[in-house]
Order: sequence, then structure tokens, then C-alpha cells
Amino acid sequence: MESLKFLRLLAVYVMIAVLDHLSGGGPLRSVLNALAVAMPLILLSGYFSSGVRLIVPTGFGIAYGVLVFALLLSYAVVGMYNFAALTKFLLAPLFAILGYNATYVDRQDTETMAALRRVGLFLVLLPIGYAVSRGWTTVAGEQVGIFVNRNNAALYVVVLSNVLFLMGAGVAVVVAALTITALVFSTLGVLMAVVAALVLSLNFRRYLPAYLLAGLLGAFLLLGPIELPIGERLGRLGESVQAVTELGLWTRLADLSYADLYLITGKNTDLSLFFRIKHWEDLIYAWTSHGWVTILFGLGIGSAPFHTDIGLVPHNDYVRFLVEAGPLGLAGFAGITGWLLWSIGRRALLISTAAVTIYFFSENLVDNFAAMALYYWFGGYWARYAEEPQVDEDMVDESEDEYDEYLAQGATPPG
Repeated sequence: MESLKFLRLLAVYVMIAVLDHLSGGGPLRSVLNALAVAMPLILLSGYFSSGVRLIVPTGFGIAYGVLVFALLLSYAVVGMYNFAALTKFLLAPLFAILGYNATYVDRQDTETMAALRRVGLFLVLLPIGYAVSRGWTTVAGEQVGIFVNRNNAALYVVVLSNVLFLMGAGVAVVVAALTITALVFSTLGVLMAVVAALVLSLNFRRYLPAYLLAGLLGAFLLLGPIELPIGERLGRLGESVQAVTELGLWTRLADLSYADLYLITGKNTDLSLFFRIKHWEDLIYAWTSHGWVTILFGLGIGSAPFHTDIGLVPHNDYVRFLVEAGPLGLAGFAGITGWLLWSIGRRALLISTAAVTIYFFSENLVDNFAAMALYYWFGGYWARYAEEPQVDEDMVDESEDEYDEYLAQGATPPG
């Protein structure tokens, strides 16, 4: 079964990543990179050896073709700064096709379900347990085990919620898992992405209990006896936004230093929102100030850190594809994410895919191989099977008329 094989390969990747981190990097890093490249090839060979003819949906094929063309054209015209980034950009979306062509998981197969539970627990507990054992705390910008920061760590757990759906978990279980993840990791971006994903994915009237559960759980974690850092961050953010708004400085952020913002916001050290806005402005300026060649073809794959004072990649993957590969690169990348959202449709199965698609606006995720492999695989898998009758009825969000007709045909209502 292809999904189980994919998750097992990913578990091997995560295990090697932990060992590589323990060893401080070295020979294992080469093994890790080789496995990342080999994974789609291993899965492809499995399809071919079983005689499966891969289906490539037209919409995805067009968007992916545009992305590949844009990346190679940018490489040919303006050069390349990071070969690893180019490889990830080209290979990661292939997991959507592999997931799209995967066999539907039979939840009546107890052996398969037991294997999914084991590999799912391994994928969660190994990297997060390792991070905790190394004394991880939710401090801004801190390395979290094998992840660059807690934002990437949180998104990895968010995309793993797809495994819960794969095993037939109800909407309430997934919503609770996502809410806890966003709050415990103390990431405002993830929290907002998850909330927006719930609104985008779940019909309010039909899934009112899920909304109430998320609201009550969130309120308890924010206001209850356990004091979470995210509550303090929300308070400081509100005060900072108010200070900048009252002084009318939103249009002048590019002219302000971080020292200025530190003082203006009442000596607030959490300037992540303003950092992102200033960083995007710097990158857009660099992209537009080098002439028509770079406007059309980008500054080059992996070049963004070299065009800003702070030397960081954009904390926005849409901006990254725009400034590094030009408008065609953005069109291809956004086209793939749009195809995933449209194909899955407004239903509970969309939650994780929608959350990551939204969070692309405020974080660097496309370099996170483990999370992106999960994102694209399950995006493709749900795009294929969201309309299939085997999918649990409580995960299908029909309109009222379609839903009534669905029940009239003899389907068992959810719950």
C-alpha cells in the first residue's frame, strides 16, 4: 500500500535527520540529501513495477509545467545560488502526483491500520521527543531539534494530522490536535493559519460542534491555569500594532531601524510582524531595481539572502518564488497550491492542506522537506479520493440539497 510505504520512507528520513543532528552534521547529511532525492524515485519505481499507469490531472500538470519552466529559465538567464533549493522546488510537488495515484486505504484492514498507527506515532514522537530531550523551549528563533525553528516544527505536526484522517479519525479529534499544536508551539502564524483553514474548510452550520470545541479548547489553553507563551505574545503584538497605528508609521516601516521599532513599541523584543513587512519590502525593492531581466526571470534560485541586510530567505514562500524565479515561478507555485485547494473542495479533509497554503504567506516552508513531502502527498491523495464513496460521510461537506439527496440514496448519516 503506497501511503504506508511513503510514510515508512519518511520515517527513515526523520530518523537519519535526528542521527545527523546528534552527530553535528557530516557524512549523514549526504545520506539524508540522497534519500530526499531517492524517495520519489523509489515510489515511482514501485508504481511502474506494479504496472500502474500514472494519472496526471490536467490542472496540476499545467501548473507544475509552468513551475519547472520558470525555474529552469531563471537558472539559464540569471544563474543559481542554491542547488539544493532548486532540487527541492522541482521534486517536492511530485509527491502530489504520487499521492494522487496511491491506492485508497482500506480501513477494514486491521493490519494496515495497526501499521499506520505505529508509523504515525514514530513520525510524531521521534523528532518532537528528541527536541524536548535536548532542552527545547518555545523561544523565538530557536532551533527545534531537526527543524530550523518552531514554526517549521509546528507545521510538520500540522501536516501529520492527515494521518489521523487517513485512519478515519473524526473532525473533532483533528481540530483538537491542530488547536493544541498551534497553541503549545506558541506560533502566532500557525494559530492564524489553522483558524483561517477551519473557516475555509468547514461549513459553519454543519460543523458548529467543531468550531465550539476549537474555541473552548483555545480559551482554556490561553486563559486557564497553564500559562502559555502564546498568550503573552498576543498581548505584546496587540500593544505594538496599536503603537505603530497611533503614530501613523505603517507606511514608513522601511525607513525605521529595529532599534527604532524596539523603542516605539515599548521595548518589545518580539518584532516578528514588523520584521516580515520590512523584509518583504527589501526583497521586492531588490527584485524591481535590477532591471527588466530580473523582474521577468527573478534574482536566481536561492539568491534572496544575498539581497537583504539581514541575509535571510523571505518569510513568505510566495514572495520567495516571485523574487527568485519571477512571475512565472510564482504562477506555477501558486497554481499547484490552488489546484490542491480546488480539487479537495470545502470539506474537513482540506484543513491541513489549507493551513499550510495559508502559512506559506508568513514563513519559509518549502525548504522543509519532511513537511513538504507530507503536504503534497496528502494534498494529491485527498484531491483524488475526496469525492469517492469510500470516504467517511462525516468528512464530506455537501451543500444542504446535495447532502439531503446523498442521504436519500441510502447513505448512513454521520454520527
